[in-house]
Amino acid sequence: MRNLLIHILCMIIFLSCSGGSGSEGSGGELFQSKTISNVFVLDLPTGKTYSDGENIDISLDHSQIISVSGAPRLTLTIGSTTKYADYLTGDDSRTIVFRYTVQSSDQDLDGIEINSQIDLNGGSLDYTYQGEVQAASQSFSLKDSSGIIVDTALPGPEITNFIEPFNGTYAEGAELLFQVNYEADVNITGNPRLALTVGSSTTFANYSSGDGSSSVIFSYTIQAGDDDSDGIALASNSIQLNGGSIQAVSDSANANLDVSSFLDSMASVIVNTSSGITAPDQVANLSTAPTTSNTTLALSWSVPNDNGTTISSYAVQYREQGSIDWTNLSPNPSSNSTSVSGLIEGTTYEFRVAANNGLLGPWSDVETAEIFDIASLSPIAWLSATSITNGGTEPTDGDKIASWEDLSGAASAATESDPDEQPIYEEDVFNGLPAVRFDALTRSLEGTFTRVSNNGLTVFIVAKMDANNPRKCLFEFYSDNGNQNDHRGFFFTYGMNEANTNHNLDDTTFNLWTAYDTGTHTDLWENGQVIYSNNQNWQGKSTAFTGAGAYVLGDDQTSGDQFNGYIAEFLIFDNQLSTSDREKVETYLKNKWGTP
Repeated sequence: MRNLLIHILCMIIFLSCSGGSGSEGSGGELFQSKTISNVFVLDLPTGKTYSDGENIDISLDHSQIISVSGAPRLTLTIGSTTKYADYLTGDDSRTIVFRYTVQSSDQDLDGIEINSQIDLNGGSLDYTYQGEVQAASQSFSLKDSSGIIVDTALPGPEITNFIEPFNGTYAEGAELLFQVNYEADVNITGNPRLALTVGSSTTFANYSSGDGSSSVIFSYTIQAGDDDSDGIALASNSIQLNGGSIQAVSDSANANLDVSSFLDSMASVIVNTSSGITAPDQVANLSTAPTTSNTTLALSWSVPNDNGTTISSYAVQYREQGSIDWTNLSPNPSSNSTSVSGLIEGTTYEFRVAANNGLLGPWSDVETAEIFDIASLSPIAWLSATSITNGGTEPTDGDKIASWEDLSGAASAATESDPDEQPIYEEDVFNGLPAVRFDALTRSLEGTFTRVSNNGLTVFIVAKMDANNPRKCLFEFYSDNGNQNDHRGFFFTYGMNEANTNHNLDDTTFNLWTAYDTGTHTDLWENGQVIYSNNQNWQGKSTAFTGAGAYVLGDDQTSGDQFNGYIAEFLIFDNQLSTSDREKVETYLKNKWGTP
């Protein structure tokens, strides 16, 4: 019995060691080695944006030491193009590294793709197990590679500013302008646009202008039914190319499109097409004028049609010529004139104005003016109907003028104590501006000045003579030295220093007259056109005096040439201005008063 048990035990051991005659699963597994994993595991580089010349290294890890021969590779899709990451290193190791070097033409902004099958490319990947060479698996599981971005486009121009429409309420037909400023000039193709949210609707401000410059303008015209009481907004913070392009002029690099860093609230850009009122017409006749300060310009403009609703204020913007950013004047003026201070002498500025009656009207045409110091041209008298008091409380329509203050600082005010001989201040006489009305007044306003040079005079006057009233005197100036020949005036329609030849000066509208007086001869211009040159002064009268002098407006010393009409502005300079300085003063007067 004992021997039988020993025999049976020996048979069991024998069968277990030899595997017997049974198939796998008959119990021999107890003595076999464990099965290895013949699988590569993908190891991706850190997700980032790769540019031209940068390397993308992709690793495959295996449980066994891999022998590499030939040039196996990984297949990549970059954009829509097939590329290959070639074998780099890893022979006789458990990690195989493949490398792709980004090329200048590569572009894939949503992440590269990796094929899950190794391309042996005529090579091999093997490992040895229990003395036998085994082929490594060529497949592997993928991982998310969308973070591996390829962008080889050259850095394009960056946005430096985004300017929203002016705060206000806009009606049907009004234009909303958006300005995107770049650090460099850009070329525009197609129709880029900005997506807007107006009320609950999405609409688009389309490209309007700016090709070849650093400032790109987008425009949207308010349509019937558009309403947004809490302010419009951008539906997207990026410019939509819409099949077009915005690229640097210098190298065609794609420009930045994201405006979010410069976006301000547009809660005050209101759209109301159902208010029942109509926005004012476009402001016209915007003009500029120097002041007694060389850092301040005066602005004035015609009052536009309010279309049935009273204009409450005006929006005024200005900028240096060549600049792309508008500055808003604050507070908004309520009348059709204002001044802009803090400017730089010798700098040319641009200005524009829009009227507001609860709805903002269209912007005026841009007016350009250079800041210059009029005092440096040595005026000896300067009167303007837009500044009767030179900083005080201005008169109102119909007021009598007892004193008209000098702006030059070199003359006294022109005064008249007798109310019966005082001229009348009238508003909105010409170009929306006031003027002083004279009606046959005897030696009305008179002032004094002092001459330090007798090297000629330059005289400017903006005025209007009543029609069919020849040989009347707008002004006369004279010496206080007692010499009866040291005087001369401006007679209508004869001219400066002329009293016997009718030159038929215009009496149909306001005009700008300029005169050069050498002391014995005179040149005269009407609205920049020559009337006469080197004309001898009447009866040898001379203006070549120095010292104390005086002037009278609306008459002469004889009290026999009383004027009927308006005087708007009057300047005398104690020298013959250069052509450029004369034209500069003429330009400012023409722009201000809207003379022909």
